[in-house]
Amino acid sequence: MTIESFPNMTVPLRVEPNGAVRVSGPQTRVNFEFVVWSHKDGETPEQIKEALPTLELADIYAVIAYYLRNAEEVEAYLREVDDDWEQAKAEIDARHPDNASLLTRLQARRDAAQQEQRAS
Repeated sequence: MTIESFPNMTVPLRVEPNGAVRVSGPQTRVNFEFVVWSHKDGETPEQIKEALPTLELADIYAVIAYYLRNAEEVEAYLREVDDDWEQAKAEIDARHPDNASLLTRLQARRDAAQQEQRAS
């Protein structure tokens, strides 16, 4: 993914050596995709700022503007992030099969407790 500047405005993004894109700031290492996913989920820049207080509101607006101007490229990047996450999760599950069964048991327990609570 390439990062471009708008005329008279720098987009506060940096690409890490591992390929991750982060929102630049004096004290932040927020992943670019968190801001974009929040925006796509309907959150306002102000709500995103509440959830990610290390970001500047102007930077959140700039990141959203970058996404809107480069939606196709950003969507391809988001698909790569999702694919990487799924691959990492599959590798962890393969190495630690007990984790998956523990999660299944915990979810079943939670579901049973919720049904019992609704019944009473």
